[in-house]
Amino acid sequence: MNTCRKRLPSTAARFRSANRESEMDKLRTALIGCGPRGVEGHGHKLKESDRFDLVAVCDLDEALAANTAEALGCEAVTDYKKLLRRTSIEAVVIVTATEFHSKLALRAVKAGKHVLLEKPLTHDLASAVALLQAAKEAGVKGMVCYQLRFHPFYEALKQQAAQIMPVQLYSSRQCGLMGRKYLQAGAQGGLLDFCSHDFDVALWLMGVKPKRVFATLGQGIYTDTNAVDLLSVQIEFGPDPLRAAHVVSSMGGMGIPRRYDLVGRHGNVTAQGQGLKRTTLSIGETGRSTSDSVEIAVDPGGPDPTHLLHEHFADYIRDTTGKFPAKATLRDGVNSLLIAEAALESSRNKTVVELDELAARHGYALGG
Repeated sequence: MNTCRKRLPSTAARFRSANRESEMDKLRTALIGCGPRGVEGHGHKLKESDRFDLVAVCDLDEALAANTAEALGCEAVTDYKKLLRRTSIEAVVIVTATEFHSKLALRAVKAGKHVLLEKPLTHDLASAVALLQAAKEAGVKGMVCYQLRFHPFYEALKQQAAQIMPVQLYSSRQCGLMGRKYLQAGAQGGLLDFCSHDFDVALWLMGVKPKRVFATLGQGIYTDTNAVDLLSVQIEFGPDPLRAAHVVSSMGGMGIPRRYDLVGRHGNVTAQGQGLKRTTLSIGETGRSTSDSVEIAVDPGGPDPTHLLHEHFADYIRDTTGKFPAKATLRDGVNSLLIAEAALESSRNKTVVELDELAARHGYALGG
């Protein structure tokens, strides 16, 4: 067995827009939601970016909106309906409680605004499908904040997975006790909120259409609520050969590092912490044998993944070719919610859920 080590370049060195226009062509944007996630997670980054002109922030709390506007050097608004009627605003970033995503985003796309929403996309599958259809009818674009797709660790994992043709994935990203505001029942609460990222990563890494889901979900194990706090979800993919992903998480897993194991037709990839290892396998006359392995250290430095997601959003909006390779689209958000709702149904009924059937019930066609 031959072993060598590689160090991947930073995300900044690898990330280049295929269709970037003038740096002066800033996207006139408003932020809806002035809570900590909205301000620290998005507001300051939008203000500091040379791709955006943050013209206004909006929140029902007048004092909060005013303080945020002062900190970010823009206008404060409390009426989102008036804000969305402004023709000068091209896009909105929605960072509110999940139950308000659908109402705000639907109003935005019908007003001709492009949208970037925090995850999960909406509070349930039906509203997510309705938003996707409304955006299509309005001719606007949208993304969901799946920052992991822009994180150097996950970009490296995706690159290595593509080389082995994955057929099996084990994903473990543990969680501590979540804040009270996240402890809600349904597809948007508890670990189904946290693991919205993990479902998206599983679909992204496997790269083929998911077919069915079987899940075991626990409630009331670590909290006194009905929120999901223990999760084990198996996703089967197609077409043949059989491929599967297993996503596990719990609110009792504090201190356990994230781990990914991918078994492929042409090798294996193991990822933990900031390191990855790819082992290439060959089939000899007497069976399978290891040919070589590569250890890959991922540079934890470089741009913030949310900043890269913002840039990608701006590039996507400014693209006029229709060929921009968009990531974390509204459809990706719908697909992650489809897995979450299938997991709820599977656990409740102790049965396998066929994803095409569940999607069809909501007027959605699951693409390949």
